[in-house]
Amino acid sequence: MDFASTWTKRRLVWGLCAVLALHGIPAGRATAQAETARPEIGKPLESAQALLKAQKPHEAMAKIKLAERVPDPNPYERYIIQRVRIQAALALGDADTAAKAYEDAAASDRMSAGERRAIEQALAGAYYRARQYGKAAEWAQRYAANGGPDRRMRTLLMQAYYQDGAYAQAANVAEEEIAAARKAGRAPEEAHLQLLAHASLKRNDRGAGLRAMEALLTYYPTPEHWDGMLRQTQARTDLSDRLLLDFYRLKLAVNVNTRAADYMEAAQLALRDGSPHEALAIVERGYERGLLGQGAEAERHSRLRSMVAQSAAESDKMLDAAIAKARETKDGDAMLDLGLDVLAGGRFDDGLRLMEEGVRTGRVKAPREAQLRLGIAYLRAGRIDQAVKTFGAVDGEDATAAVARLWRIYATHGGKAGTTGLARARE
Repeated sequence: MDFASTWTKRRLVWGLCAVLALHGIPAGRATAQAETARPEIGKPLESAQALLKAQKPHEAMAKIKLAERVPDPNPYERYIIQRVRIQAALALGDADTAAKAYEDAAASDRMSAGERRAIEQALAGAYYRARQYGKAAEWAQRYAANGGPDRRMRTLLMQAYYQDGAYAQAANVAEEEIAAARKAGRAPEEAHLQLLAHASLKRNDRGAGLRAMEALLTYYPTPEHWDGMLRQTQARTDLSDRLLLDFYRLKLAVNVNTRAADYMEAAQLALRDGSPHEALAIVERGYERGLLGQGAEAERHSRLRSMVAQSAAESDKMLDAAIAKARETKDGDAMLDLGLDVLAGGRFDDGLRLMEEGVRTGRVKAPREAQLRLGIAYLRAGRIDQAVKTFGAVDGEDATAAVARLWRIYATHGGKAGTTGLARARE
């Protein structure tokens, strides 16, 4: 992944010129107060600085070479020649020449700490733009070691590591910046979370990558981030056939890059799990959104619509008896499935009551999946706080917990009845 630099070449170069210009180039006779350069050196260098200000680095470099030809330069003259060469080389994008000139100038005690940091920052940026990422990282580290305060250099450092293939180092720097932001009560930067996700996946640390993607959704729930996270979740090998419907429920609620096939698959899964009213709501929502009833598959969509409508009508005739039997036998799983279907038909209170009763029986095959579905029901009924709490109770690192965490993120960002609830499709 290619990350854009957070500042421009011109800003760095001319910002550096401004710092160095604070220390003028005196020419003439030596005094006790300041070192001076002979006119034959000082004058060309002053001209070079004027040319740099006019954004003419090639002409400026010619003036520097003219000053360099003067024989027997004293230590101060050697220093200011290199200092101006740094500016010109950076303006030309010649990071290697600038770096060598810096090392020569830095050997003198004449350069202030502020100048050193400004040049180190500029060199890191220059090497990054030149795609010499290893050297960019070295100069960014050097800047930090010398007390550089600009936090953007940490971004450049992690980007340089990433571009250089040093994914572990990139992830470490990103994690440090993310932790610092959270400790300070700030949202981590989106670019840092993105980089951590990509670097983790590049080094085959899927767990860390998915956690970073979840954090991206938590702080920046954009359609692009939802699409990426849903794709990663659907690709999980532990996403069971039974859990697949809960995934599709979320995908259709989020409604990012959904296709007709998603509605068809979700409706058939709902029919399979004994929720014909939910299947009908899914199909109707597909029609509302213009994804079903169109194109070459329109006739197939129509057949499915008729089938789920008939199944829902037949279910209505037997629903009370099925609920009574589930309660009599204390079949928690049946109560959960029937409750979701009742809720999908628009009877929120009745559906929730039945599902809560089913959970309390303690007789469910998969208690964590039961919690997940109860959370979905709370969210569809508009009980967002209860939904968030219920989703949060599904712990672990498996697919069930992963889907629950995504539902929790969605609920936290305002999921409510009428937008997340499929019952709206029946109005």
